[in-house]
Amino acid sequence: MPWTWKDCYHQQCYASCVILKQLGAHMGQYVLITIQKKAYICSLWPKADIGSRNFSFCDIVSYRTSEYSSDIERQLKLLFPSKAKVVYVSVILTTIEKVIQTKKDEQSMKTLHQQVLNLLQRLCVCCKAVISCKDSQLAKLVGVNYINIEEVHVSHTKQCFQEVVIDPKTEIKIQDVHSLDWYKQLNGVIEIKKPGGLESVLNMLKDLIQLPLTQKQAFDDIGAQAPRGILLRGPPGCGKTSLVRYLAMAENVFLVAVNGPEIFGPLPGETEGNLRKLFDKAKLRSTEGPCILFIDEVDSICPKGGKSGGLHETRATAQLVLLMDRLKDENFLIIAATNRHSAIDPALRRPGRFDREVSCS
Repeated sequence: MPWTWKDCYHQQCYASCVILKQLGAHMGQYVLITIQKKAYICSLWPKADIGSRNFSFCDIVSYRTSEYSSDIERQLKLLFPSKAKVVYVSVILTTIEKVIQTKKDEQSMKTLHQQVLNLLQRLCVCCKAVISCKDSQLAKLVGVNYINIEEVHVSHTKQCFQEVVIDPKTEIKIQDVHSLDWYKQLNGVIEIKKPGGLESVLNMLKDLIQLPLTQKQAFDDIGAQAPRGILLRGPPGCGKTSLVRYLAMAENVFLVAVNGPEIFGPLPGETEGNLRKLFDKAKLRSTEGPCILFIDEVDSICPKGGKSGGLHETRATAQLVLLMDRLKDENFLIIAATNRHSAIDPALRRPGRFDREVSCS
């Protein structure tokens, strides 16, 4: 019966001497532990007060796998790792502000590089493994939460091995730096299912999202303006919100989502301030990678003037229009959803704003 434990950033597994004899393992040998479609890499050590069929381990180094077994002999597998020559990693920091500061400052990047090397010392890792640094005091000081292993090589040539041990001579190369919020959203355990019956809408929306975010130079070369506002319309319950969330996950795009009525504030100017904060948040997130700002029920904050729209809604519409017109080279798109497209202020549906419309009906 396995269980996990914390031991201040040590990659160890404790088992009875019976298990070590069954596996033919020596003390300190690395093993692969597979439990419930997740694998852990640890070094194996004997312990007297553990039952003959039990073992405890630390879950610092892990990765997802499709294998599953309840048999203890199949849960433990001996590893014979090589010494790593080059390891490519991506680092997950605590806040977006720390990410921006690290990317801008060359000295901060050098310091992070050295700290990552210190955190990875003597660990056995593999390609696509995730190192959890939450129990390391050093990681807490430098603001590192996770280290993702992107590639491992035992030489400078493109020879990727499954398991390697990192030593002081290993060359660490940081491919990218991201924030914890970015990591949790794009690498979370919660999977969003693909909406059914919306294949044509899905493909159309996918093209409208991919082209502005990945082919900016192509639009500049032909002198055309890339789409930056998309209006998604359809009856209630047709899957507009689910469609946007699924596409953001499938295309590896960070999603900043808000419901229209949540933007309203009771005080004068508060609604406009909330809109500005929302756009500032999307701009900040777009510094890490492609981002989508999703406004659901946009008709509630920008109704057509002269009917249900009062002074409060008119000012909110004017602020949203102004913010969209000021967008230049930001790496994010705006998607608005509504089930009453005829009730939206026509100013939002002009060229340069929500000039691309996709119907889910």
